[in-house]
Amino acid sequence: MPAPVPQWQAISTVGAPTVATCPMVVWTGTQMLVLGGRPDQSAMGAHAYNPATDSWTTLGSTGAPAGRWHAAPVWDGTQVMISGGGIGPNLYYAESYKYNPTTGAWAATTLRGGFPRWGHTQALYNGQIYSYAGAATVGAGVPVLYQDLYKYTVANAQWAAGLAGPKMRNVHSAFVRGNLIYHFGGVLSTDINSPTLAQYPTDFDILDATNETWTTLATASPLSPRAQMAVAYTGTKALFFGGNMGANIYGDGAIYDPATNTWASMPTLNAPVARRCAGAVWTGTKFIVWGGTGVGGAVQINGSALINIQ
Repeated sequence: MPAPVPQWQAISTVGAPTVATCPMVVWTGTQMLVLGGRPDQSAMGAHAYNPATDSWTTLGSTGAPAGRWHAAPVWDGTQVMISGGGIGPNLYYAESYKYNPTTGAWAATTLRGGFPRWGHTQALYNGQIYSYAGAATVGAGVPVLYQDLYKYTVANAQWAAGLAGPKMRNVHSAFVRGNLIYHFGGVLSTDINSPTLAQYPTDFDILDATNETWTTLATASPLSPRAQMAVAYTGTKALFFGGNMGANIYGDGAIYDPATNTWASMPTLNAPVARRCAGAVWTGTKFIVWGGTGVGGAVQINGSALINIQ
């Protein structure tokens, strides 16, 4: 019997959130949580998507902070933790919050170290959340890039400064493989709309979280240089989709094998339209991409699941 054909399938939008640019998206183990995003600047809403039933549920959002995007969500096992984010172009946040999907309640946690931040990434390893790089506008509206690292300990809700990374990456993507946190793509600029080609890194910056050391790894990605890619890790492969280089919005993707530092093309049958700043999760069997902004600034209030991945 022939193997099932890898392909994309559109997911339901009935009851889905209407705020879809740069949403905060995490996988809880049973459902995809979607929080905040642009253009919502009021208190953040919360929705859950169940891939088993292809259905959405609106969740409680008591005590929610002001709406924001680029706030780097992380699932810590019971709650979503976010830090920073903003509503731009000159309002960015430094505080951190946790959201409990069971109770529908938000709670402020310890103030994040460093300056207000957006376009950073956060990744969980061994009870600590590693928050890296990004940008902000400080002082008299002057945009600033960062390459700092801050660590948040889940057990005691405390932040500590870590070892700065090799580059000032902004709106990049990250995934966790064991004790290694891979950072890829993004742009070495606070201007995400019209940077030069040279400002798009094409290598990985890898943090070894066990001894807090950094390594830069060259890689031959088939993707054109870009920022704001959606990414999810399957446990063996990292799946990247979409992104942008300035005004160029992409609708292709690639599959990366960190064990061999090699890439494979991503199936394109029924693929979703091009988009940047989408959220993505791996469910254990499906790669789901949700939201984002498409060509001409069109907000993508939709999502698709890549199934039958070999």
